Amino acid sequence: MTRQQHVVIVGGGVIGLLTTFNLASEVQSVVLLDRSNVGQEASWAGGGIVSPLYPWRYSPAVTALAHWSQDFYPQLGARLFAATGVDPEVHTTGLYWLDLDDEAEALAWALREHRPLRAVDLSAVHDAVPVLGPGFSRAIYMADVANVRNPRLVKSLKAALLALPNVTVHEQCEVREFIREGEQVVGVRGDPRSDIFAMGVMLYQLATGELPFGAPLTRGGLRQRLWMDPVPPRQRRPDLPEWLQEVILRCLEPEADKRYPSAAHLAFDLRHPEQITVTERGRKTQGTGFVTHLKRWIKAVGMHYQPSLLPTRQIEAVPIIMVAVSHKNVTDATLYSLRQAVARSLGTRPGARLACVTVVAPSQAGTTQDATSETSVHRRYLASLRQWAQALDLQSHQASYHVLESSDTAQALLDYATGNHVSLIVMGAATHGLKMQRFMATVPTKVAVAAPCTVILVKQALPFERLVEQTEKLSPAWNPDRDAPF
Repeated sequence: MTRQQHVVIVGGGVIGLLTTFNLASEVQSVVLLDRSNVGQEASWAGGGIVSPLYPWRYSPAVTALAHWSQDFYPQLGARLFAATGVDPEVHTTGLYWLDLDDEAEALAWALREHRPLRAVDLSAVHDAVPVLGPGFSRAIYMADVANVRNPRLVKSLKAALLALPNVTVHEQCEVREFIREGEQVVGVRGDPRSDIFAMGVMLYQLATGELPFGAPLTRGGLRQRLWMDPVPPRQRRPDLPEWLQEVILRCLEPEADKRYPSAAHLAFDLRHPEQITVTERGRKTQGTGFVTHLKRWIKAVGMHYQPSLLPTRQIEAVPIIMVAVSHKNVTDATLYSLRQAVARSLGTRPGARLACVTVVAPSQAGTTQDATSETSVHRRYLASLRQWAQALDLQSHQASYHVLESSDTAQALLDYATGNHVSLIVMGAATHGLKMQRFMATVPTKVAVAAPCTVILVKQALPFERLVEQTEKLSPAWNPDRDAPF
């Protein structure tokens, strides 16, 4: 390898850590990526024996590698200890094998490979291992087998890498795809939010008839998006709404953690444009100036791959909370308790989005009469959902309201939660008919069992009498004379 090369290592087990450690002195830079924390999977749990358990049963190539490792690890341990102060604890302890069926083959292998494996008397084994029980008749012993404390080795290797100026370690960074030029791998893609960028390009072209960054054919042209903003869509089409430009330019952010964390969040904004907070990004009608672009270009020179905040963490930071509001056998006290549970959930999740959902049977909206037509029923239930949510503090939260039609309430709620990547479901617990629930699952039970996320089931927290004073100030959330149960 040449000193000018940049290398990406995928996988931060002991092999990945050692590869990075040794390449660091040979190339210009090394980036180590691990989907979890380095050394936390097989490398942490391994036995730490610096040898195959039965080396004579392997090929000569494995024998040569094991022989080399037994000489290498004590030197590596001393080197890491001196550099980091973390002792990997490499100790040459030897290894006994008892009553082997292929003992003759093992001794023949040792003679052929010049390895210090020999037969020993069982008394020597009992002296070395006093807790060994009776019942054994033969033993062989190889003196130069070493053991290493895997967690200590991982810790010292990580400390050594973090101290090297040309090594970057990125944990919690899963690689999903290799980027190729012909037969050569030139990079990795570890973030599904690249699809959000692609959606932004399509939205930009659909809205303006132009591509946001032209049609670059060279690597340098492709890198322009790191420092050059596209022409604002409203500069090309002044009639475009500000909210749409806000959405498009957010999708086109060069840093992934500034885009939408998932397609579900993008779809949420496209469905509810009235709830989008329009910033300067959505209002501007003039492109970014030359001086700003020049400063960005200087910053982008020599820029290499830097993973952004994981999309799972970003989604956790901006979750979608779904509240299923029932209108069957529900009291004002239960609706109040449900609202309190939602308020607490929103309070611990700043910026979370709230989806208020109710389900109606198709038969409720299947007539041509004005009062029971599909449009009228949906409008009535949407108004009831909005009225139910009035007491919630939604200043820092986006909220949407949905009336679903289905004869299977539980499945409709599950389908909505799955399709919209809901992070938390809040719904009332069916406390009526408790004896019957032993024999027939209720809607909350079905949802709790099959939900793709956490479910909070809310029971009535206060008796109705204590809520009369508060509910007298509000009109009823549901009209029992007109609202049929789902």
